[in-house]
Amino acid sequence: MIRGLLPAAVVLLATAAGCGTPLPHVQGEFGALPVVDIPRIAAPDEPVVKVLSTGQGRTVARTDVAVVNVAIWTWRQNKPYLDTFRTKQPTSVKLGGGQVSKAWDTALVGKRAGSRILLIAPAKLGFGKDGIAPANVEPSDTLVLVFDLVGSYPAKRAFEPRLAPPAKEPPTTLSAAVLKRGLGPTARRGSTVVLHYTGLAWPDGAVFDSSYRRGAPNGFVLEPGAVPPGWLDALAGVPAGSTVLVSVPASLGKGFTATAGGLAVPPGAAVRYRLDLLDVAG
Repeated sequence: MIRGLLPAAVVLLATAAGCGTPLPHVQGEFGALPVVDIPRIAAPDEPVVKVLSTGQGRTVARTDVAVVNVAIWTWRQNKPYLDTFRTKQPTSVKLGGGQVSKAWDTALVGKRAGSRILLIAPAKLGFGKDGIAPANVEPSDTLVLVFDLVGSYPAKRAFEPRLAPPAKEPPTTLSAAVLKRGLGPTARRGSTVVLHYTGLAWPDGAVFDSSYRRGAPNGFVLEPGAVPPGWLDALAGVPAGSTVLVSVPASLGKGFTATAGGLAVPPGAAVRYRLDLLDVAG
């Protein structure tokens, strides 16, 4: 998850129509890493939001968790800062609670899943009262952000389901059991999926990671390296709304430590996951 990029700040957002400064030109379709051409002029003084394309999914509520791909540039340096497109792990954003700038809230709230949104956010309004900027970003910088809104989900408290401790002997082969079969769209290789998950490891059965404990589901692209070993085989062909129990032998995870987006797996251990597939976005 992207944390601390734009701490809470009270800002008023200008609309694209009310901004006299030419805006960056954004190329590319939803789901693809955008190409951004920033004009060689002074950045606007106030934040600007522009919907570049409108999706047909659920409308984001003010108290939702939004799952988004985001790419960020610095206006002055005219270069990329970071993005989630290449890590193939969309980030989860808790709206209305101070996790991110009010500029992010205003850019995302009221928009529909499947939309691509441009946000121009001056750092002086985005980094909070202490003016603390992220690494390699000056407090005087303006950020250019392009969001692909994968989906939004009610931020109700999700109770972590009990995952039974593993059997005494770790598995030697991959196994996946569908505990509940949903009725939503089917996940396939290359799909962007949103899920809650819990993982524990042999031999002690200790939980090493859980999206429930962070209070928000996570997004992933179902491709090798973008998800932990075993997930692609376990989820391909499974409809949204399903719950899958997966046991992964240590041999399958040999040499794997973490996804490109930073989801780590205990090295050299057999692991078990409960995967609650909330959504399939493509």
